[in-house]
Amino acid sequence: MFRSHLFLFAAVGVGCMPTGSYQGKLVDAMTGDVLPDVRLLAKSMPVSRDMTCQTFDALTSADGSFTVQGLCGSDTYLLEPGLQFMLLEGVGIIDGSVQATEVVETKVWRAPGAGVYILDGTKMEKLSTAVDVESKALFESEEKVYYPSKMPVSYTSVEAGQYVMISGERNIEKLGFYPMIESQDRTFGTKAEPDKDEEPWAYLGIRFESDTEWERVKVDPDQAKVKEIGQDERHVVYIAADAVAAGQYALWEAGGRRTYALEF
Repeated sequence: MFRSHLFLFAAVGVGCMPTGSYQGKLVDAMTGDVLPDVRLLAKSMPVSRDMTCQTFDALTSADGSFTVQGLCGSDTYLLEPGLQFMLLEGVGIIDGSVQATEVVETKVWRAPGAGVYILDGTKMEKLSTAVDVESKALFESEEKVYYPSKMPVSYTSVEAGQYVMISGERNIEKLGFYPMIESQDRTFGTKAEPDKDEEPWAYLGIRFESDTEWERVKVDPDQAKVKEIGQDERHVVYIAADAVAAGQYALWEAGGRRTYALEF
C-alpha cells in the first residue's frame, strides 16, 4: 500500500515539472512608454489539474521587462494583466515546456468598465454627465426630431492628441456621432396645430432646408484613426480627436433620452 502511494506521488510530480519560461517587455500602446511595477499573471488554459501549475506571476521592472519562470511543461498558458482595467494586445498561448530565448514586446491598452471616457496621455476621465434630449414631430410628418432640452449646451472638449474611449459592447454597438446642427425659426407639428420655435436651437443629426425639407446626418469616424481592442467580453474603441471633423457632436443612441455632448 505504501509503495503504491509513493509511485502515484512521483508520477504526478514528474508530469508537472517546471520547465518553461516567458520573457516580455510591457509598453503603453498609446504612448509607447514602458510600464514598470505592473503585475502579470500566466494562467493555465485549460485550468491545470495540478494546483501548483495553474497560475504564475511576474512584476515588470523599471524598463518594463519581466520574466515568468517555472511554467509547467504539461500545460499551456495565457498571459493576463493583474489589473482589471488593462488588456494585452497580441499575446497568444504560451507553451509551458519552452524556455524563452527572446524578449517579446507586449502592448497594454486601458480597458475600463462600460462607459465613455476621455483619454489624455495616461490620464483617463469618465464622462459622468450627459444632456437631456427631447423630441417633436417634424412639420406635417410622423418623423421625429431630437434636440437638447436646454440651450446653450455645455460641451466636453476633445483636444488634439486626446481620444474618446467607448467601453462595453452595447455602447460600442449603439452609440454614434450625430452633428449638433443649429437652426432657427422652425415650425413643427401640423398646419392645424403648429409648434413654432422662434429662437435658435441645436438639433441632433438633422439638417433643415425648410420646415418640410431636411436630411438626417450621421458621421462615421475615420477608421484609420480608430482602434478597437477586445478580449472575451471586454471591448474598447479608441477614437482619435481628428477622426471626425472639427465641430459639435452628440454621442448618442438614436432615439435615446440622453446624450454626451462633445466638441472636437
